[in-house]
Amino acid sequence: MKIAVKLSAQAPTATIRPEVRLLLHCARTRLDAERVEQITTLLRGDIDWQYLIRMAQAHGVMPLLYRSLRKSCWEAIPKAVADQLQRLFHLNAFHNRFLTRELLKILKLCEARGLPAIPYKGPALAAMAYGDLSLRQFGDLDLLIHKKDFQKAKELLSSQGYQSGLTDAREANYLQSQYHVGFVRTDGRVIIELHWEVSWRYWPFPFDFERLWTRLTPVFLEGETILSFPPEDLLLILCAHGSKHQWERLMWICDIAELVHVHQGIDWRGLMDQARTLGTQRMLLLGLLLANDLLGTDLPAYVLQSIQADPKVKSLAAQVSEQLFLDVTNGVHQDDNRPTLYRTTFHFRLRERWRDKAQFFVHYPFHQFLGALPKGLSRLLQNHRPEP
Repeated sequence: MKIAVKLSAQAPTATIRPEVRLLLHCARTRLDAERVEQITTLLRGDIDWQYLIRMAQAHGVMPLLYRSLRKSCWEAIPKAVADQLQRLFHLNAFHNRFLTRELLKILKLCEARGLPAIPYKGPALAAMAYGDLSLRQFGDLDLLIHKKDFQKAKELLSSQGYQSGLTDAREANYLQSQYHVGFVRTDGRVIIELHWEVSWRYWPFPFDFERLWTRLTPVFLEGETILSFPPEDLLLILCAHGSKHQWERLMWICDIAELVHVHQGIDWRGLMDQARTLGTQRMLLLGLLLANDLLGTDLPAYVLQSIQADPKVKSLAAQVSEQLFLDVTNGVHQDDNRPTLYRTTFHFRLRERWRDKAQFFVHYPFHQFLGALPKGLSRLLQNHRPEP
């Protein structure tokens, strides 16, 4: 059973650029005969290849575009374009392996110092959802730590040539008002983000992190075994992250689609119960519907029934589909360029509980006000904001 909400139903097919349709057909790790035929048909028409490549890179799905074209109609691609795609794919694969080696080194140092750290997104997600480091784009490394361990983690990273750029005075306030700190290696080639939460205060995500640490699952990465989130917890986190950013990038929807496909043993009822308890069921259902609608991901009837029972989920999915490729100017993604009213309304409609809506409105206006200020003044006010 599929939900009959398709991108083509949101706008006439003629108004959807063929590059967008081609990208949607290619943004997956599995191609059936019908999909290959659709790709072949599109390639017979006029394709703006440079626009398509820029679009794929902006949405974080360039490796999937390359792989799908390679497996379906590679001989139909102009040679110069094929060479460019191959070069970009191999550069991304090299970059991913480089970051993965750094991640494994840092995790071993954490273990040696008795510092619990959970990698997520980046290499861990590429391994869990795609089974191949080269098939996902990522630019930094994310580690979840206990907040009480921040100083120990900072000292470890400092010993490896990483700096946050925060003074001691700013750091104390930053730890109270933020949810992560970025550290840049001296050579500028690696960024590691230390998280003690997964979201801003205006975006409450009441995950029981103590319980989370007891549910870690092994992930195989470049011949090593690391621990990361089980698929159920990862789905909740990824859907919250995508929803926080209004699902502005196709790669975040691909992550959901691939994770659901690979992990067939997901405890769907337990996952839905947990999302309902956390007040994040609508976020979860939105991410799953987008994967079903745009990428054809099969979902259990129980989940589809829950989607049908919440009209706001389908309305939000239609809104995401309509906006997904409109925030790209000349194929370059424009981050955070949507009007504040759009974001506010989207976030408000996503929340299921009134206490979460209230918390959002307490903190979000100040967050937006800071974003409109010069960086220096923004940081000054943020660091001296009184606790509520």
